[in-house]
Parts: sequence; C-alpha cells; structure tokens
Amino acid sequence: MIDKRLALALGVLALPAMVTAADPIPLKPGLWEQTLTMKSESGRVEAAMAQMQQQLRDLPPEQRQMMEDMMASQGISIQQDASIVQICLTQEEIDAGGLAEQEGCEQDVLEQNSKRLRLRFVCGDESGEGEVTFHSPESYSGTTKLTTKVEGQTEVMTIEQKGKWLSADCSALAPPSE
Repeated sequence: MIDKRLALALGVLALPAMVTAADPIPLKPGLWEQTLTMKSESGRVEAAMAQMQQQLRDLPPEQRQMMEDMMASQGISIQQDASIVQICLTQEEIDAGGLAEQEGCEQDVLEQNSKRLRLRFVCGDESGEGEVTFHSPESYSGTTKLTTKVEGQTEVMTIEQKGKWLSADCSALAPPSE
C-alpha cells in the first residue's frame, strides 16, 4: 500500500504548487478535486487496491458506511479505477506560490512557466519525475513516473492526475462539529 510520504509526494505534483509570483497561474482558491489513477509495472499496486476495495465491500453495512463516511470527511474516495482526494487551496497559498515543499522531500524544478511545471523529487525511498499542465484557473492534469518500494520490492508506477476546481467553499472538508 502507498505510504504517507508517497501520498505527500504525489500531492506536490497533483497540485499546481510550485508556480512563482514571477509567472503566476491564475488558480482559483477553494475546494479542488484530484483524481489519481495508478498503474504499476508489476500489477502489485493494482492488486493491493483491489484487495482493499474487496475488504471494504465485505464489511458489515454499518462498518462499511462508517469507513466510507470517515474517508469522505477527509475528502477521500476510492473508486474502482482511481482515487479521488479533495483539498482546500487558499488564496494565501496561491499568493505564496502554492504549497511548501513537503518535509523530508527534495525537489528540483526542471521547467516552470504559466502553462507547465516539470520537476524531479526524492522523498525517502520514493523518487520520480512529473509534469503538470495547467489548462485553466479551474483545471490541470499531469503524469508522474515514480520509483518506490512495495512490500520490500522496487516498483515503478505511473500516476495520471487530473485536478478540477469544485467550489470557492471548502466547508465540505471541515471536521464534523462535536
């Protein structure tokens, strides 16, 4: 299964995060939906995702609903062929050039302009190179080639990403009131 560092590394590429003020992307602040589709050379990642989906389907209805609600409250949905994550991008993050580099990760910008970002990154045992294309203030897409460890074995994965702006209101990601 993909660990937290890998998810953070993907987040760096799944967001138009490194654009500088000198060449700004007119992104809209608010709620964004990121769709990630992963394909591994060995098929192990897809098999693990299928197994996790089957385990979720096999839960008693109350437990399954509880798990789905918990994931939804964090903006996560796992579909048959993709994972969908919702995030909130603030105007402050956009003005600052996006999200900061993730802790424990190093990245090198290979190309950066108002339409495209290419970078190389290393996060612990994971490394890769990716590209994001900005289609509009409400849409982007990208591809990442990632080398990681899955169950102790080296795995090369290709991650296709799509981002779309949903709303100026991020309240859907707010924790439930107690």
